[in-house]
Amino acid sequence: MAAGILNFLRSVLSEHYPTIFAAISSVFVLVILTTVLPQVLLKNPNEPPVVFHWLPVIGSTVTYGMDPFKFFSNCQAKYGDVFTFILLGRKVTVYLGSKGNQFILNGKLKDVNAEEIYSVLCTPVFGKDVVYDVPNAKFMEQKKFIKSGLASDALRTYVPLMEDEITSFIHREPDFKGPCGTVNIPTKMAQTTIFTASRTLQGKEVREKLDTTFAALYHALDDGFQPINFMLPWFPLPQNRRRDVAQGKMTQIYTDIIKARRSGEKQKDSEDMLWNLMDSTYKDGKSVPDTEIAHMMIALLMAGQHSSSVTSSWIMLHLAAQPEILEELYQEQLRVLGDTLKPLTYDNIQELTLLKYVIQESLRLHPPIHSIMRKVKNPLPIAGTNWVVPPSHVLLAAPATMGKSNDYFPEADIWDPYRWEKIADPKDEEKEKMDYGYGLVSTGADSTYLPFGAGRHRCIGELFANVQLSCVVSVMVRNFRLKNVEGKKGVVETDYSTPENDKGTRDDKAALVIDARMMSRVRISKGSRFGYSGLSSFTRIPLGGTISKPSFRLWRFSSLDHRLGVIKRSRKLSKVEKLDEASWPVQERLGRKLSVEFAGKSYEFDSLTLRDSCQCNKCIDPSTTQKTFDTTDIPNDIQAKDLQVNKDGSFSVSWTQDIAGFEDHRSHFSTRRSHAPDLFLLPPRVKPENVEASSRAKYPRILWCRADLEDGEHDRRVDYEDYMTNERTLRRVIQHLFQYGIAFISKVPAVLSAVSSIGNRIGPLKNTIYGSTWDVRSLSSAKNVADTSTDLGFHMDLLYYKEPPKLQILHFVKQSHEGGESLFTDSFRAVAALSRRLSRPKPFPLSREKYVKERHLEALRCFARPFHYKNNGHWLERRHPTIVIKNSVRWNPSLLEHAIEAVRWSPPFQATFLPHLRADSLPNFQYWLEGARLLKMEFERQEAIYQSRIEEGTCVIFDNWRILHARRAFSGGERWLRGAYIDNETFSQQVLKFDSSGP
Repeated sequence: MAAGILNFLRSVLSEHYPTIFAAISSVFVLVILTTVLPQVLLKNPNEPPVVFHWLPVIGSTVTYGMDPFKFFSNCQAKYGDVFTFILLGRKVTVYLGSKGNQFILNGKLKDVNAEEIYSVLCTPVFGKDVVYDVPNAKFMEQKKFIKSGLASDALRTYVPLMEDEITSFIHREPDFKGPCGTVNIPTKMAQTTIFTASRTLQGKEVREKLDTTFAALYHALDDGFQPINFMLPWFPLPQNRRRDVAQGKMTQIYTDIIKARRSGEKQKDSEDMLWNLMDSTYKDGKSVPDTEIAHMMIALLMAGQHSSSVTSSWIMLHLAAQPEILEELYQEQLRVLGDTLKPLTYDNIQELTLLKYVIQESLRLHPPIHSIMRKVKNPLPIAGTNWVVPPSHVLLAAPATMGKSNDYFPEADIWDPYRWEKIADPKDEEKEKMDYGYGLVSTGADSTYLPFGAGRHRCIGELFANVQLSCVVSVMVRNFRLKNVEGKKGVVETDYSTPENDKGTRDDKAALVIDARMMSRVRISKGSRFGYSGLSSFTRIPLGGTISKPSFRLWRFSSLDHRLGVIKRSRKLSKVEKLDEASWPVQERLGRKLSVEFAGKSYEFDSLTLRDSCQCNKCIDPSTTQKTFDTTDIPNDIQAKDLQVNKDGSFSVSWTQDIAGFEDHRSHFSTRRSHAPDLFLLPPRVKPENVEASSRAKYPRILWCRADLEDGEHDRRVDYEDYMTNERTLRRVIQHLFQYGIAFISKVPAVLSAVSSIGNRIGPLKNTIYGSTWDVRSLSSAKNVADTSTDLGFHMDLLYYKEPPKLQILHFVKQSHEGGESLFTDSFRAVAALSRRLSRPKPFPLSREKYVKERHLEALRCFARPFHYKNNGHWLERRHPTIVIKNSVRWNPSLLEHAIEAVRWSPPFQATFLPHLRADSLPNFQYWLEGARLLKMEFERQEAIYQSRIEEGTCVIFDNWRILHARRAFSGGERWLRGAYIDNETFSQQVLKFDSSGP
């Protein structure tokens, strides 16, 4: 039978297809004409202009829903501040700007009404007889009840509870465990927000149920906030049926709790909103019914949680994109709360100025609600025009558009918390106030910053929200560091149009009480206590949009770092070889003695240090006079194979197990030159002082690997013209140099003076034996290894100076050759990694573990390696320890990574050890050698090396005390670099200048 019906329909359609198509087309054209022609021919001069649209009912719904702010901006440019658009059949009149905010948000109750707009959406969720389901006067009384529970005295008791709740959540949450993984921060922020709100406002009974009973009920109620319910709240959608069932069960839970409290089963041992409402009475003397209390508690549970959770998520995203701000927040806590990070209180979070700026800036750039609507009750004339808004319209205010406008906030699309230092924001005390029935509130709607609305419907939870956000961000900041994962830059755009996740399905696994909407990945590494794993999603924002697919990485501070006031980046390191147990004790490795008899005297040498001192043309380049190998390249078991002593006291040695590539090599020495009487003395320990005083700078350094620099390279690159003319850009470069040790300047003109101009923006250039500026070009008879075309290994410049230059500036003028890639690696990261490695448990007794850690690291700190430059009429020589720690820091191997001031590493310019080394100092040398080999392994890890063929017109500035640089061999074409140096005093003055003055 079904087949017959289908065949019949097919025959009818095929026979009458042209007629049917013509009829449908005619109807479509007719609809278009009846919609378009009135807009063109029948414009009403007494009403605001109507945004052009093609379809009736639909109107501008789609374009408005996809991006409200773009829609407002486009319409404002075309029609002005006042215009009307069609939203699902309703005529909505938008009035933008401060006048529009004042007109709508402070409109008289007889003229504009919020209840008729929002009741259809909120009443099924909150319940009857509360909020928008009652006359405005009663609603104002209910707001007064709730506001009394949000006063500053109550907030003082809430802050410790919030901090405890957030900390407990971090401890118990499975997704925050493990050394590395992914976690859904928006979901976790949503959970944290609802947990802190319920702990402080709802009472212990409700908070305990949030982990079980309330989860599904909250989820079902939250599902009731669907845009379609503005038009069809009665429509029997599945989520509406679930919403109604959940609302009834939630009401019953609250009424049961209230009955238990009234009966005395639950003693009043603390203040919360439930007790507050139970003790409240209306003006007519009637107590608040239990069902109304239950419905108000549901409203309190639901209202504002999306705003707080999404705002905290946006803050985390921006801190991930700008980790330097996160570090400043942490330093601010140290300054205000002390090095031990005292518990948060209502009073001390008011002193966290930068934290306030961060919250304000996030609310400005990512307003929780983009549209505030009111139903027009009486004709409303718009001053200065002939227009009158009729009662058939809905008014829409969008105060958030001012916060996103360059007219009010320069570079409004940039997240810059420091802009609030320069913005005069009058306090509420200085504005006109009015009592709408729930206490005095500011009537000022002309401000460019109204994240909590204005007028009679201004959010009464403003103070609570700020305190809640302050607590959440503060606890996160003191526990985590954030950074975008590989391949992600900046902050994602808001997606206003996606109600579900990218698979079109709901994922309830990612959160306890939050709808899983948009999938995001968070890369996490942990410090000493906590870790993370798992995927997550961002929450839907009713009328405010969704955050679309963000990703970022987090690190946690260890408890040690809390005391230090510095940051420990914990990173997953590659597996390394275990220390060779044959190296215990080190003296066993010193069976390399070589005795030389001459003129009745016996001279004893260590084979390894003697081999290292060879001055032959193969070991020392005759043109550059610089070493061609590194001491760490010499095998530990090197031995003399053949010794020949000459009549003049000189001698030569051939070696077994010589350096790779030096087969058939023979070393030549003189006893007079080699066996100098100098005794190498270890420098004394520095004065014991608190490590906490080691660094209070505004921008703590950030240790990096290749992936970090590749991910954020754009963030460390600035334009030459901007750098030369903009103080803010100069500050950004100084900040990057201080934190990362490297910065890039692009579009540098190919002129000789460019490198001087770039350097002089920071301060006077350092004059050296090469002049104040110098050139690097491939020369046939080079006087410096940099002027060759061969591979140049990792090194630092001018270590033969007493104080090497702090900054090196390299302007890549010409790059037409093949090869010649530049390599950079963070020596501070390598030292930190080595410190952690040597601090890990070893497969031998504790005493030996301690012995290895302290002796190897202490040797790198104390054993001075000689460097020299002897060429072209210059002879400079200086000894430096490999690791230089700050003078104010007590020596402690476990704190080494926090105390580094500089690393000194330059094998091509290393001098011989022998003039300074005697037999009794050989053990110290051996400890240094073992440590140096391990450190070199860390320098040269592939994941640690940033490699790039720098483009012409690019200038690289890097910290010569921290960043090791190298170069691949090249051939053909031209390679021309212009360079300069800046000393530490000059750079430090700039750091202090910007540290004290701000942006």
